[in-house]
Amino acid sequence: MLHESVAEYIQILTLYASEVKSELDIPLPEEIPGNRRVRIFTGGTLIFGEYGQLKYHIPDRLEDLERERQIERLRRLAASGFFAEPAEPRPLTGTQSHFARLHLRRAMR
Repeated sequence: MLHESVAEYIQILTLYASEVKSELDIPLPEEIPGNRRVRIFTGGTLIFGEYGQLKYHIPDRLEDLERERQIERLRRLAASGFFAEPAEPRPLTGTQSHFARLHLRRAMR
C-alpha cells in the first residue's frame, strides 16, 4: 500500500483588461472595457510521498489548453452581461485606510 498526499492550489491574477491583452496576449471580447478589472485563474496539483517530500508538481500553465479555457470563460462572462455594469468600488476598511494614509504621508514628504 502506498501512502501519498495530494494538494490542489489555485492562483488568482487580477489585472486590468488592457493588461490582459498586452501582457498575457489573451484576446478579450470588445464588451470588456480596458479599464475594467479581470481575474485570471490558474493553479496546480502537488503530490507528496509518504514521508512528506514533494514527489510531483503538476502546474496548470497559462498556455495552450488553460489559455483557451480562460478565453472561453471571459467570453461567457461578457455574453452574460457581467462586464456591462461598472464594478463598484470596495469600501476601505480601517486597516486599508490606515495603510493608504501611511503611504500618502510618505508620498507627501
